[in-house]
This record gives sequence, C-alpha cells and structure tokens, in this order.
Amino acid sequence: QFKGKFTDQAPCKIMVKNLKFLWPATNYFILVSGLTKVQLFKDSMANSVITGPKSQEQFMAFNKKIYDLEISFDKNFSLQSKGIISADSLNTLEEAFYYKKSDLLLQQVKANPGSIISAFIVKNNLNYEIGIPILDKIYNSLTNKDNYYARSILNYSKLLVARTKMGIGFHAPYFDITDSKNRKISILQLQM
Repeated sequence: QFKGKFTDQAPCKIMVKNLKFLWPATNYFILVSGLTKVQLFKDSMANSVITGPKSQEQFMAFNKKIYDLEISFDKNFSLQSKGIISADSLNTLEEAFYYKKSDLLLQQVKANPGSIISAFIVKNNLNYEIGIPILDKIYNSLTNKDNYYARSILNYSKLLVARTKMGIGFHAPYFDITDSKNRKISILQLQM
C-alpha cells in the first residue's frame, strides 16, 4: 500500500515476490495522487489489470496502440513463411512498421511534452530502427529534460550518431598505443 502525496508522476513496476516466470512478469503503472486499482493474477500477469487516474489510462491506451501495431506486423512473418509475401515485401513492411512506431512516439511526446511519462514511454521503446532525425525531433519536443528517461534518450541519440561514424572507409579516432617494448605509437604513424 502506498501512502503520501506525489508531486510528480512516476512510472513504477509491479513484481510479484518469489514468483518465477518469464515476461510479462511485470506490469508498469503510473503512480500519481489519486486511486490506482491493481488486479493481479499470479498465473497470468498478462491478464492483470491496472486502472487509475487519467495519466494511467492514457499510458495504457498508448501501450495498447504499440501492442496492436506490433501484433499487426508480427502477422507478416506468418504470411512470409507461407510464401504469401516475399522477403522484400516483408522488409518494406518492416520499414513502414518502424516509421509508424516512431510516429506514434512523436505524437505521444507532442501531446504531452512536459510529462515524464512521455520520456519513459520513448525510452522503453528505443531501438536501432528509430532514425536519428525522428529521435532528435522526439527529444527536442520534450519540455522536461531533467530526468533519467530524457537523458537516456539523449545518450541513445548520441550513440546512434557515433555508430554512423564507424565502419569501413571512416577515419579511426586519433589515439596512442603502447607496443610490447613500451614505446608509444600514434595511430597517425600507422596511417603513413
């Protein structure tokens, strides 16, 4: 039982102690002032229900949109395995899926730019398929950047930018190494 007042919304996770099972063994919910009802089924966390204030309902509605989008896309793998669609078509559908998912995240942030919950949602949906331009739009749309989730989004964006600068044909970063005779060798010396 939670007691006290919350000045800010906080994403929380429910875990059932001493109960060992795989995902979805946890459920997230939004902790705010107000009544939050939790109905857990130890044999089926997926069927557990958490209801509460408006922020909880919005959070659950967004999660349902993402879930429905993922289920819709997953059906394509079955169609491809049956030979109904080609691998090229599956790749095109996958690109469209990630575009739609990125767009849903951007819509969420634009609708609730100051909410820590928006940053939380984006952070939990980060993957390499979100392009740098859309990730920058998402981050720049946040008005509350002073939290763990927003900083995680920024760090992830920096990671993606760094990855674009690595690979065949790119210059190696400048650094020195020490050889087996304890001599410093600059990477510049090796490039000559």
